[in-house]
Amino acid sequence: MDEKRYEPDRIHKILDWRVIFEKEILEEGEKLYNSSVIREITAYYGNTFEIKTGKIISNIRIYRTPAQLTSSWKDAGFECSACKRGYYNSNTGACRHAAAALIYWEKKKGPWTVWEDDYAYRLRKESEALEAERLQREKQRRRIGLSPVPLLEAFKSRVPKGAVYFDMEGILAPYVTTAAAQSFLQSAKADAIAYRMDYKVYTSREGEKWIRFEQGFEGKFEYVVVWGTVANGQLKLYHALKQKKGRYSVHISSEELEDVPPKSVSDPFDEYDLYTLANVWDIADKESAKSITDEGAEKFFKSIQAMREENARRETRSAEPKVTKKPVIEILPRIVLDFGSPVLSFKIGVTGGRKYIVKDCYSLFNAVTNEEDFVLGKKETLHFAEQEFTQEAAVLYDFIQRNRADSFNGIYQVNLEGSRLDNFYDMYSGECELLDKTNNIKDELVKVGHMNIRFKLTADRLADARNNFMGVTVSGFVPVLISGNSYKYVIDTKGLSRISQEEKQVLEPFIAVADAACYFRFQVGKDRLQEFYYRVLPGLLENPFVEFVDNCVDEASGYLPPEPVFNFLLDLDDYNNLQIRGIVRYDQLEYKLLPKENASSGYHDEEQEERAIACIKKWAPEFQEESGTFGKKLTDDELYDFLTIGMSELEYYGRVKGSSNFLSKRVISSPNVSVGISVDAGGLLNISVTSKELSNRELVDVYNSYIQKKRYYRLKSGDFIDLTQDEELGELNAFLNQMDMLPKDVINKKVQVPMYRALYLDKMLEEHDKLATTRDRTYRAMIRNFKTVRDAEFEVPEPMEETMRPYQVFGFKWLKTIQMSGFGGILAD
Repeated sequence: MDEKRYEPDRIHKILDWRVIFEKEILEEGEKLYNSSVIREITAYYGNTFEIKTGKIISNIRIYRTPAQLTSSWKDAGFECSACKRGYYNSNTGACRHAAAALIYWEKKKGPWTVWEDDYAYRLRKESEALEAERLQREKQRRRIGLSPVPLLEAFKSRVPKGAVYFDMEGILAPYVTTAAAQSFLQSAKADAIAYRMDYKVYTSREGEKWIRFEQGFEGKFEYVVVWGTVANGQLKLYHALKQKKGRYSVHISSEELEDVPPKSVSDPFDEYDLYTLANVWDIADKESAKSITDEGAEKFFKSIQAMREENARRETRSAEPKVTKKPVIEILPRIVLDFGSPVLSFKIGVTGGRKYIVKDCYSLFNAVTNEEDFVLGKKETLHFAEQEFTQEAAVLYDFIQRNRADSFNGIYQVNLEGSRLDNFYDMYSGECELLDKTNNIKDELVKVGHMNIRFKLTADRLADARNNFMGVTVSGFVPVLISGNSYKYVIDTKGLSRISQEEKQVLEPFIAVADAACYFRFQVGKDRLQEFYYRVLPGLLENPFVEFVDNCVDEASGYLPPEPVFNFLLDLDDYNNLQIRGIVRYDQLEYKLLPKENASSGYHDEEQEERAIACIKKWAPEFQEESGTFGKKLTDDELYDFLTIGMSELEYYGRVKGSSNFLSKRVISSPNVSVGISVDAGGLLNISVTSKELSNRELVDVYNSYIQKKRYYRLKSGDFIDLTQDEELGELNAFLNQMDMLPKDVINKKVQVPMYRALYLDKMLEEHDKLATTRDRTYRAMIRNFKTVRDAEFEVPEPMEETMRPYQVFGFKWLKTIQMSGFGGILAD
């Protein structure tokens, strides 16, 4: 090989090819090379030779000739056309011709020499240069200082925060570093050798936070991974390093990381550790900068607000009372709670006796149908030929039969879910046996029927790592709800109870922030304490379903800002122009209630003020900056809505005051109406409808507005008559329809009816007893006579006195009564 093209310091070695030849063959090869028989040896490509002996040409091929420092002649293979020996895989072909060929090569080229290749040479030279720089760096480290110094000296420039989740100063105080590490930290930052900073902040169920982090580095000299956790006021830090060889990258495998022990307080932290801890400290500060009030609290507040808005629109309907029936042959429902939906089975027995689980419901069904005996135990038998279910038991039995398809091998078990749960609750009210396998409650008698829920909330102090007050945490458990098709239920050691609409409203904000185990916890920072203590807590304290325990009320009250007190001044002119001016007071300071961009300086509860302004702008959206008022020209519909709804919405936030012009516009109930009846000289009944408050024309208009299902009627005075809750107009409308009279004619006193309709008219007025009526003397006397026929003083003619029966006497008196009233009549017997 040509040595002149290689650098002087390149590694090489001579490989002796003779080791692969047997001594005798090697000697023969040397004789062959030195003999006159060989006329010429020619080499092609360094591994193929031609040997001419006279006219004979022998081809020698050598495979896998060594070319690297790690190669060996023992791996070479030979092929000789003259000897017919060897082929690729063995040096059995190392014949005398092969030996002669290699001697020829050695004479021409010199010993067989292998050299370090370009890649290995370059890598070695770069590694040597890198090692030299590394040694220089270590000398520089020693010169700067490797003695332990407090770790916090590397973080002198950090400004202490107020409230923090992680007391990094306290956590890092026990650890040490070196002056050299601090010095090299700056170069590490400048060289931007750090990459892949992965971290995650976790929050436990109790609100405790901890950080998991991992930081990678790839510098000039080494590859480094630093990872660990900050939790419970402690640091666990792991450090793995792999030195580079040359300029090529290296990596640390996961297997290499498994056995790395954490650094102790006596192990000085290097610049990579310091760089990582600086990032971790930034993460801790970032968490501290977040609002203490978490997403759970904000979600809770929104639920409360949504519930309030819904309550302003919702009508509550009372549930129909349930009928409790007494059993003769008793059926006792039995609810089993395991995992999943509750399962209903039942026991049966006689009143006062032991109740038995039915193990073969089909036999029970046959016994009831065929009125046969049904054996419960050795001494207990139901005799359906002589006994029967009570009303309550019969209802339960009907439910059992309708759901008999769910029984398995005769054992009756029904999943109480969906409409089946609703139906069971509706048809049964009484005691039930509860078996709760999860909580080890066995065969306890509980109630089926509504029982008020009761759950407990606890407010506790929220502190940072330095025990500074940060706010409050609110936690507790909400009842576990089971869903029917139309309702939700609670089942516990008290019993099975359907959640009322009021209870559902109370539970919903807490369910919205609860986990799968019905545990909720949210935290409210100092900046949101007023939302909790001023807007939420008063409602909780008044709520009969909630028990609230505040363990930090005294300390929290010290951080509460002044509570806003709102006053709303209303004015309305004759053209329905509404003006609203808001005033908000904080202790002794008072401000106009203005949009945020126009608000004065000083403390403001911005969120509550914005809510109050939003309520104002709903009715009066036009802000007038000069006067600081909100206004709008309202239609009659809008004014009616404001008087009936808008004022109530404003009163939720504060006190509402109106000017004399505004107060003159009222919503009044429908005026009293009276049906008048009199008898004229011609024997006709005059019927009229009158009102002391309204003229006949206004009364007609009011009645027509009611018939057209309008919500109100506006009088000339500007007042509104509320037609949505008027029972008297409803009674009047029904009465006139039954009498087939036109309202306009009756109100204008143009209706007369024959006298014979007097009794029917009186009957109609009795059915509509909410209507006020006036009757003249003649009409009252006539009706009184009809109602006292039995006591009338008419004498039966003497010839008939002895023969008439009592009912015939009554008929005679009735005929005389209608005769005296001017009527005619027929009595059939």
